[in-house]
This record gives sequence, structure tokens and C-alpha cells, in this order.
Amino acid sequence: MYWLQQTPNKEPYDFSEVKHIVIDGTFLKRPRGIYAAMDSEAHKLLYAAVNVRESAKDLSAFYTKLYEAGLYPESATTDGNTAQMKQLQLFCPEIKLQRCIVHVQRQGLCWCRRNPKRTDAKHLRELLLTLTEVKTKEDSQRFIKGFYA
Repeated sequence: MYWLQQTPNKEPYDFSEVKHIVIDGTFLKRPRGIYAAMDSEAHKLLYAAVNVRESAKDLSAFYTKLYEAGLYPESATTDGNTAQMKQLQLFCPEIKLQRCIVHVQRQGLCWCRRNPKRTDAKHLRELLLTLTEVKTKEDSQRFIKGFYA
């Protein structure tokens, strides 16, 4: 109830200062949903749209709004949707794209559930369950070493 009583901040946001964004969506009623872009450093919502499909046409319209508002990010974290990544690269050819580790983990675990008795699936499952716990360079190196073991 607390959040529903809060008034949104209406101060203008300087999109030109935003360097790193997170972009994701969720289906409300397939194939349409809500799609949002967030400043990953300030943890602030930049823009959201409802009734969006993850298609080139809808994503182009979404990114056009951000581009016209002055957003030219250096990097974007996405769920790995190919249409999404292509559209981002059209608007920002130099953008660095990375896949969200939660989405990597989810897709990997889905594969493991399809083949639960395979030895490699058991090993991969154990490894994937530690992915979101990687916080340091040492953790990262340990994870990568486990991946290639």
C-alpha cells in the first residue's frame, strides 16, 4: 500500500548522463507486455511502455523514444532476445551488450531439467546455481574454472 501512495518524481531526467542501462520486459498477455529501460547505476526507471511486442517494429518505436530523449548508452544488459539486440545495435552501433545472469541461469537450468540424469547436466546445474553469487574477480575465475572442468 505504501508504494501506491507515493507520488512519482516528475523532475526532468538527463538521459545524456546515462551510460549503462538494463532493458527487460514481461508478458502481460502474450504476445504483448510491458517493456522498460532502467539506468543501471542510479536504479531509476527511464521509460516504460505497455502493449509492446518483442518485435523489430515495436522495439524500434521504443528505442526511438529513448534516442530522441538523448539516451546514447555505452552498454545494455538484456535478456538475450535477438530482435532486441539487433534494434539496440541499430540505434547505438558502438553499444556493448551483455546478457543478464538471471536469464543465463534460467535458460541453463531449463536445459538441465530436460536432461536431469545426464552427468554433464548435473554438473552444470550445480554450477549455474552459484552464478548469481559471483561478486568478485576471484569468484568469477572460480566459476569459469568450474565451467571448463
